[in-house]
Amino acid sequence: MTEYTSAIATAKRLIGKKGANVTWRKFNVADGTEDWLEIPEGTPFEDFTVKMVILPFEGSRYAISVLQGSADVPTYDLYGLMAQVPFTPVKRDLIISTAHGELQPQKITPLCPADEVVLYIMGLVG
Repeated sequence: MTEYTSAIATAKRLIGKKGANVTWRKFNVADGTEDWLEIPEGTPFEDFTVKMVILPFEGSRYAISVLQGSADVPTYDLYGLMAQVPFTPVKRDLIISTAHGELQPQKITPLCPADEVVLYIMGLVG
């Protein structure tokens, strides 16, 4: 048992209760390929079924970046919450949701005090 076992269990329980099943697709590509659009058709992949809470993103950072037209600031219209999983999510992965279709992670921020992932907060584009 670690210091954050209770927080990890709470995140899993609440996201499991309020979230929906999605397919998290991890492509088997060499490190360094971060953009999922660059992955050639026919690239092997592995699917994981995970629970996620997906919500609309209406933050001021998104609005400011759209108004400025900044290409350096990642923009997204949805955000997702996912509890600890047995793989490391990266931006080249693909999320397939029955409610939202195919989603590309634009930003993945793990909440990980003391190097223990409690949950992931993600900016998503459909």
